[in-house]
Amino acid sequence: LRDPSIFVKFPLKDKPGESLLIWTTTPWTLPANVAVMVHPDETYVRVRVGGEVLILMEARLEAVASELGWENYEVIERFPGSELEGLSYEHPLREMVPALKNLERGHVVILSSKYVSTEEGTGCVHAAPGHGQEDYEEVHLNRGLPILSPVDDSGRFTEEAGPYAGIPVRDANPKIIEDLEEFGALAGAGYIVHRYPVCWRCKTPLIIRATEQWFVHLSDLKDRLIEEMEKVRWSPGWARDRFRNWLEELRDWVISRQRFWGTPLPIWQCESCGHTVVVGSADELGELAGRRPAELHRPWVDEITFSCPKCGGTMRRVPDIVDVWYDSGVSFFASLGYPKNPEEFERLFPVDFITEGHDQTRGWFFSLLRLGVLLFGRAPYRSVLMHGFMLDEKGQEMHKSLGNFEPPDKIVAEVGRDAFRLFVMTRTQWSDIKFVWKDLRNMVRTLNTIWNIHTFASTYMADMELDEGYVRAHLSDLPAVDRWILSRAASVRDTVSRAMDSLSPHEAASAVLEFYVEDLSHLYLHAVRAALRGGGEEGRAKANVLFTVLRYMLPILGLFAPFIAEEIYQKSLKQDGEPVSVNMLPFPTERSDWKDLELESEMETVRAIIKAGLQARANAKLKRRAPLRELVVVTTDGEVQRAARDFADVLQMELNVKGVRVAAEPPEGEWTSVEFEGGRVYLPAKLTEEDML
Repeated sequence: LRDPSIFVKFPLKDKPGESLLIWTTTPWTLPANVAVMVHPDETYVRVRVGGEVLILMEARLEAVASELGWENYEVIERFPGSELEGLSYEHPLREMVPALKNLERGHVVILSSKYVSTEEGTGCVHAAPGHGQEDYEEVHLNRGLPILSPVDDSGRFTEEAGPYAGIPVRDANPKIIEDLEEFGALAGAGYIVHRYPVCWRCKTPLIIRATEQWFVHLSDLKDRLIEEMEKVRWSPGWARDRFRNWLEELRDWVISRQRFWGTPLPIWQCESCGHTVVVGSADELGELAGRRPAELHRPWVDEITFSCPKCGGTMRRVPDIVDVWYDSGVSFFASLGYPKNPEEFERLFPVDFITEGHDQTRGWFFSLLRLGVLLFGRAPYRSVLMHGFMLDEKGQEMHKSLGNFEPPDKIVAEVGRDAFRLFVMTRTQWSDIKFVWKDLRNMVRTLNTIWNIHTFASTYMADMELDEGYVRAHLSDLPAVDRWILSRAASVRDTVSRAMDSLSPHEAASAVLEFYVEDLSHLYLHAVRAALRGGGEEGRAKANVLFTVLRYMLPILGLFAPFIAEEIYQKSLKQDGEPVSVNMLPFPTERSDWKDLELESEMETVRAIIKAGLQARANAKLKRRAPLRELVVVTTDGEVQRAARDFADVLQMELNVKGVRVAAEPPEGEWTSVEFEGGRVYLPAKLTEEDML
């Protein structure tokens, strides 16, 4: 915001010609000034400018002199800020503003090492405890000085502000500056563009003022809250540190709000003697008043009165409502009907898991913990996953007012629910996500690959009698590529289980998609496609393996892409007597009998050989569809040799060669070759008649 930037002289009492020099960007708070804060450990100076002496911090002297255009000034004394403590000053607007004129125990210098900076201003800080949290703490709470706030609920000055009464406070800035100049108190004036709190909705500058509120005393529970927070499992781990830092600065809870709509604060006060009653339930209110309100919200609840048990006067509800974070904080038991119906709450408390955005450290995470400890003596949740925000393509926050908001119904219409879900779930959960349409459409292509896998499988499995027991009966006799895909399915299942248990769903979702795209589609189906199409005993064996793998993985796919998984289940994989939905299938059991990590490692080597072979083809300008007579893998590494032999059929299929040979020395003749980790691949440098046969 662009605000006034003014330097004001506060003359010292009993020291004619000397003034404290303060700086402020909120002239409207000057009618509420109570004190000036200085740093006890910094050096201050008395500076003669013209015919007067001004006091400010030495570290700020050069910057202030430059801004105010002091060409000739003289430092006449240097001294520690602590020597200023207790000095009294005359407020230049005192005679005009009743609030200032009637002030007792104010307009003095106090010390503060916390709120006086060497980076801005003059080192003499104007303090208005009625219009700022820091000033309130240092001046009122710590020093016991009074609060001035001659501002009403509409943001206008009251009669206590004298000539400024009735004026919206920010609109009074020019008049206040004009009066300061008239009284000779204005040392300089200009404008500054700076950060200032505004309404999140309409962007109007906020007015901070002290008001009477109801509090819940929390500061003595800080250690207990931190202790309970430490028992919770946090993902990511640094979320715990952020939350702990927040709790270290814990203040008492302002539980009241001055709004019309919301949960009414259940406090009744006697109009005569001030006696206070906190009502615990609608039933209790009915007993006290002899009737219950038609509705527990305003204005109906405000109609309920009852006799004061102390003096017989009339008890009326205070006009405030409850902080909305109370509503959110009681959700863990109020949603279950507790305390009237305790059974379900006692069964589920504390909840296993909650998730929300990283802005909820001081929001929902705290409101739940606060009420859990206050009411039940413990954290109401066992684990927390903190997620990031969705940003636009440029990394800016999305807002309707900025025109960069993408409505969910539009996203679903264009790419579907599963694509949107996977787009989000494959990103690191606690990091912000840039919304990029291209990435969503890429996810649609990934889902199409998964759909095509099942379409392909259904085509060749439709007329076969398939049985998952086939794999169990023939596991040890299956070819390496079949045992590999079974091992990969078992490993992915374990990866998903570990990732979900560790609150890292992005790792789980990515592992599932990699399995379907890279393992199943790009490799296994390429390797067994001919056998499936050929039918016979070999085709039936491959179909049984594929059927077993697809059935095993489907409930896992359903966690991340429930709609396509449901369609696949209903159309091709659901068996008689099974649950009506894929979402009712149990999570697959661990299959240690399938797992062969050595075989999986071999396949990674094979992938490296394939990559090198394709590069060798490209170097020789030999297209993949052109058959070659031989692939030679030159290596002395025993693991590489074993991988090339175990998966020779895969290498033949992927590189379109008629044979695979493993050798220790390079072959003679014309070859194109590329190195890979562990060895080197050789392919014929050109097509021969033998290759074309």
